Amino acid sequence: MSERDVLLAEFAQGLRPMSECIEWFDGLGQAEQSEVLPDLGNLAAADVSEITRAMKRRLKKIQYRPDLVDGCIAATGHVRICFR
Repeated sequence: MSERDVLLAEFAQGLRPMSECIEWFDGLGQAEQSEVLPDLGNLAAADVSEITRAMKRRLKKIQYRPDLVDGCIAATGHVRICFR
């Protein structure tokens, strides 16, 4: 995850003040701002149902990525056991 992704996630979760977000965005060059704008739009949601739809869609994608699930489990120090 890039530093920009981490910052955007922190701004979206309210972990950093909005004034810092604005200052960071204003400090970017025009080309960088153009790259960041779509990401900012992806973080904004109109209402709870839109957030719910987005989460379901993203969780569905994770379902088909066992390597991603394994990596998350491994990061916790646990081992995944498959019963098939």
